[in-house]
Amino acid sequence: MDTLIVVDMQVGLLRGPAKHNLQGVIEHINLLAKKVRDDGGQII
Repeated sequence: MDTLIVVDMQVGLLRGPAKHNLQGVIEHINLLAKKVRDDGGQII
């Protein structure tokens, strides 16, 4: 079983000028989370 740990992304992404493609990062996290869940893993 795999586990995906998502740490509070808001501070790093939303403070100050944009550092990353925010929508792209969110989509990537959601895709990874779906894959882990579909494979029977857990999201923390």
